[in-house]
Amino acid sequence: MNVKQKLHQARLQEWAGRFAEQKSSGLTVRQWCEVNHFSFHTYNYWKHLLKEEVVDQVLPYIVPIPVSAVPEYLSSLEATEVSSIRSNCAIRANG
Repeated sequence: MNVKQKLHQARLQEWAGRFAEQKSSGLTVRQWCEVNHFSFHTYNYWKHLLKEEVVDQVLPYIVPIPVSAVPEYLSSLEATEVSSIRSNCAIRANG
């Protein structure tokens, strides 16, 4: 990790503490920013960066699978809705 990355990590930790302070303060984000002399934009910018960092740490190895890597018996799956997937094979067997 180079110096720039270390500084970025330190600032993320600093802001993580600030987010906890805001939450426990009972103030809205805008009120807390005003009292602590931060712009609302700066608060949201660091919150966004922290969320990205957490996602990268929790899910670092998600990679797309090429269609050619999907076994042939799964290649006939058809998504009808986000919550349900049906197989064309099952439809033919039942239908």
